[in-house]
Amino acid sequence: MYEDVEIKRLKKEKSVWIYGIGRLGKKLCSIFEACDIAIEGIIVSDSKQNPLRYGGMKVYSLDACAAPKDALIIIAVNRRAAVEVAEHLSQRGYGRFVIWSEACLSAFWKSYPHLFVDRRKGKDKVLFVLSGYKLYLWDSVFSRLKRFLPDDVEVCLCSSGIYDDTLAAIAAENVWSYLSTSQNSVTLIQNIAYAIYEDCTWIYKMDEDIFLTNNTLSRLYEAYVREEINSSYRIGVMAPVIPLNQSCYRLVLEKYHCLQDFEERYGRALWGGLSISAPDVALYLWGKYGNIPGIDQIASDFREPVISLCSTRYNIGLILIKRTLWSNMSGFTTSASPDMGLDEEELDAYCVNSSRVIMIAHDAVAGHFAFGPQSYGMREYMKVSGWA
Repeated sequence: MYEDVEIKRLKKEKSVWIYGIGRLGKKLCSIFEACDIAIEGIIVSDSKQNPLRYGGMKVYSLDACAAPKDALIIIAVNRRAAVEVAEHLSQRGYGRFVIWSEACLSAFWKSYPHLFVDRRKGKDKVLFVLSGYKLYLWDSVFSRLKRFLPDDVEVCLCSSGIYDDTLAAIAAENVWSYLSTSQNSVTLIQNIAYAIYEDCTWIYKMDEDIFLTNNTLSRLYEAYVREEINSSYRIGVMAPVIPLNQSCYRLVLEKYHCLQDFEERYGRALWGGLSISAPDVALYLWGKYGNIPGIDQIASDFREPVISLCSTRYNIGLILIKRTLWSNMSGFTTSASPDMGLDEEELDAYCVNSSRVIMIAHDAVAGHFAFGPQSYGMREYMKVSGWA
């Protein structure tokens, strides 16, 4: 059985085929295309139950397969079926094939071109901070990160599409790892990061515009462990209360008796409501116009270990997952173009489709600075109020 799935090696193959056109097969077609790995065709057990073509490639039944005998065949089906498929391929004279696995996933993404300054400490929990484009927030964001980082969590700063000297210096000063890629793709850099940290069990993902409060990270972990034992659900994501988040803002409005005032200003405050991205909403939820206090006071007020289930799309500015979730997803789908938000869409969809829940831990609180159009007003408010 062929073992080498590094990208450079796959690009040199004369003929690469994929066996299977289910979820994994389609994902491999997408990521191979994004990585400029040519696929000649797709093989399936029964062509009658599958499309004749997928993504411009012809789909063949195993009996009618046109792949040359020296082709490399990537078997992209579940493990039990893959063993049987490998036997059938061998019987038909094919000797070069790979059963795609978690090990393949990690090896593949670790081979994608990147720069990694390795200061790993071997901890079981890692926090990836997607950074590189909001320098004006870094003093506040990273000072809070240093102050509120639990001892059992290590950090890797990740900059997609850019190498930043300031970020590299921040990482060095704090003995954090630093990962950067030349291609600007949040799914790509996360795939590489998750592959590199293959020995970690727990992964926190945080954006560079998230403001931690005391115990945010530790309470997310405690909530996950507690609910994994006691709840009747399979957990996909554990998330904090973030006031500027469409799945959380009503909690904050109700807590501080601001719901009526908010709705008079901005319309109905629906769970998942689009009104959260209106220009002034960030200012409102950061306390400029009403009774909502600063983020640290909110964290102090939200102290009960209560869980709610997220019934709408969750904005994943800060989340905690198990690394096995990423491997079970077969990584994030990566495109050749900037893909801001694709990780969120795919993670949320995967949780629904695999019957895993997104839980919100009410005793873990963090602040999200602003959605795009809100940033200018928030920057001015930050200067004059000193809240950060």
